[in-house]
Amino acid sequence: MSQVTMKLPRVFGIVGALCAGAMLQAAEPTPVILTDNGETATLANGIVSLTVRKANGNILSLRRHDVELISRGGGYWNIYGATPGQPNTEQKGTPSIFRITQDPTSNGGARGEIALRFPYLGQPKAVPLNIEIRYTLHRGDSGVYGWTIADHEPQFPAFNIEVSTVCLKLNSDVFDFLSVDRKRQRLMARAEDWVAGTQLNLWEARRLNTGIRKGEVEHKYDYNALFSETPAWGWSSTKRKVGLFIVNPSIEYINAPPTMVDYGGHIDVKATMPADPCLLFIWHSPHYGGRGVEIKAGERWQKIVGPFLIYTNSGETPDAMWNDALVRAEREKKSWPYAWADAPGYAVSSNRATAKGRLVVADPSAPQASAAGAWVGLAQPPYRANLKNGPLTIEWQTDGKHYQYWARADSTGSFEIQNARPGVYTLYAFNDGILGEFSQAEVRVE
Repeated sequence: MSQVTMKLPRVFGIVGALCAGAMLQAAEPTPVILTDNGETATLANGIVSLTVRKANGNILSLRRHDVELISRGGGYWNIYGATPGQPNTEQKGTPSIFRITQDPTSNGGARGEIALRFPYLGQPKAVPLNIEIRYTLHRGDSGVYGWTIADHEPQFPAFNIEVSTVCLKLNSDVFDFLSVDRKRQRLMARAEDWVAGTQLNLWEARRLNTGIRKGEVEHKYDYNALFSETPAWGWSSTKRKVGLFIVNPSIEYINAPPTMVDYGGHIDVKATMPADPCLLFIWHSPHYGGRGVEIKAGERWQKIVGPFLIYTNSGETPDAMWNDALVRAEREKKSWPYAWADAPGYAVSSNRATAKGRLVVADPSAPQASAAGAWVGLAQPPYRANLKNGPLTIEWQTDGKHYQYWARADSTGSFEIQNARPGVYTLYAFNDGILGEFSQAEVRVE
């Protein structure tokens, strides 16, 4: 008779004891439970449950109560680019290192956080960056925070980043409605309609021959978002009454933040099934005039993207769920930077500063010109970079290497740029109806 050994999962969390007063505790939010299953890890709080594969950091499951929101395609993060002279790659350094960075057993079940670090150790074809992906879940919350930390150490090879994406492949049996902004909200064609469509003059465009969008052209770039004016975007379900949204609290880590445009969702552009609904957060790309990030050999560089919120909700209509996501986005923006976030290089509010001033427009030939509503920002001065297409001048409208901080001026032109890291910046300003831009070099934030 053979002997079978079973390895039970390790569970990190608070389990309440049953007692006569249990009914009085029913309204209390369920504590966060963190379960280490060996190859995977799960964060759950009674509302949402997230399961992640340790080997690559991909999301295998995201559930709101009993509804699975993710398809078999899962959710993945990538940083894509190349060392000059080498093929492009998005492979992370392996093996990964799994850590519990916030243990719910030590904070009364208030919060659980896991980190998956992919160190670069000279692995062939790997991105020469230390990449860390984190997931954070709070008690009583209906969303999971995701963030990534990318580090380049001086001994690493040079690397040029082209695209950086978070992509969630969603359950097509659940999601059928996409909300980008007030102008673009629609019941989407089915995956079967896309696959049966007629290929047009580019891969991402098809004329639909079936379904509710029959006769229309479906194109993933139809669902672009201006990130500075789009704090929440995502999918919802007219059948199951659930929603899944990206809620982005800050634009500081996006390239060219006040003018950055990229798509936030679409039907997966595959020739065969499955062609799942996709929810994306593209924090760096070459789309719409974007430029790459040049990281030189011998250079120490770090960028932290997020934490941003992968938010689930429920409601009777897609509009109700999208508006609820906007309310949550306003709350997240007011909480930025997060006091609970703790990672090397993450700057909390006490390590940031505010820049204030007033912008004045005085043009005798255009007396109606005004600074009201102008974008005013702190960014790096122009610099040169050697990228795939040769040497280029990178300025704030194409810069994704550094953080930028922007705010809108009020009706008098007064502005307040909050939560800037200390440094020396160029102050920029631009406004609709006024040619060119204002700039002032050597603005020191302390």
